[in-house]
Amino acid sequence: MIFENQDTTTERSLYVIARLRQDFGYDQLRLAVTTTTPKGYKWHDTLSIRTFDTPPASGLYFDREELLRTKMVLAQPGRYLFTFTPLMPQPDDPDEAARQTEEGITGVAAVGIEIR
Repeated sequence: MIFENQDTTTERSLYVIARLRQDFGYDQLRLAVTTTTPKGYKWHDTLSIRTFDTPPASGLYFDREELLRTKMVLAQPGRYLFTFTPLMPQPDDPDEAARQTEEGITGVAAVGIEIR
């Protein structure tokens, strides 16, 4: 996900938002989040987004959010890139691992970031 930053002084909070389908079969979604600054610097975070033991009865999708960083200043103007990598499940079967890399985790419709 790309964010064009112009404000280099305001403290912000970053939240990772996951849109999950009813067939998501885990109690949490574990992700690695890589932030790349306009000058190419990178930092890495890991994050677990807790879900319901069972999804809500109504609706095809449900959204969950988790705080990634607070009081963060995006000190450089320009384009920030946020990359999300699933850390689970970790299948023993190499074919299943390759499928997840290409297609994603079953039940995860989308992952994004909200900057407040």
